[in-house]
Order: sequence, then structure tokens, then C-alpha cells
Amino acid sequence: MNQKKVDQKMNALQKAMEKLPEFDALMELLTPNHELSLSLEEHPHCQILTENVKYVGCTPKKGANAYLLNFCGLEYFRTVRSPESIALEIQKVVEEVAASNPKDDMFGFHVSSKLHDILQHTDEVYPHMRNEAIGTFSHHPKLTV
Repeated sequence: MNQKKVDQKMNALQKAMEKLPEFDALMELLTPNHELSLSLEEHPHCQILTENVKYVGCTPKKGANAYLLNFCGLEYFRTVRSPESIALEIQKVVEEVAASNPKDDMFGFHVSSKLHDILQHTDEVYPHMRNEAIGTFSHHPKLTV
């Protein structure tokens, strides 16, 4: 990655953002000790594994690994399955749920419910469980492989 080019593009994006009418409206709401800026975040491992399913995290180790699902909040599960096979399962469920035409605000809940038995996850995620997770699966309808 060419850091100089990235910095130039980030500066240009920041200036463009500051010209938006929404930027001024937001700044009027904030107290003087606030600043709004863009930042670039690097992930150790980010893959689009299937159509619309993204995995951000570390490369799995041999044996069971802990993951988080980001559909209806964060949900935790452990498995020996590969991220690719988990992503295929998620994609299959996402397609099934989308075919049933749920309300937009219930989409994540229906996906989560269908994945519950398949991945045997828990919706009670405590801080120590987050620390054990090596990555997070999420669904983004505009991604392509």
C-alpha cells in the first residue's frame, strides 16, 4: 500500500465530506471539544468468502475455533468447520430468509434464528467470549466474490 497516495485520498475525502450540508448540521449539534474525522482501519484478515458474506479476523488454527456472528447483535459459536463452509451455510440461510420476504427490520433476526441450530450459537455474548473469538462473520448485500 502506498501510504502517500492513501493519505492524499483520505484528505480529499475529508474535504469533500466537510462540504456536505449534513456535515455543517452535525457540527452545529456538537460542542466545541468534538472533532469529526475519517480513519482507515486495518484488519489482520478480511475475506469475502461467498456472495455477500464477509469474514474479518484471524486465520483459523487446527481444531475448534470461536467466532462471532453479526446478524442480530453479536452471537458466539465454536466449530471445527472452515470459514468457507460456515460462509456457505450463512449464504444459504440468507437466501432462504430473503426468499420468504421478511420485514426489513426482522431480516437479521430470522437469519439468526435459522443459524441457531445449524451453528449451535449463543446470543449471550460476554466479554471473555468476545476475547476468545478469532473472527466475525457478517452479511453485506452489496459484496461480490
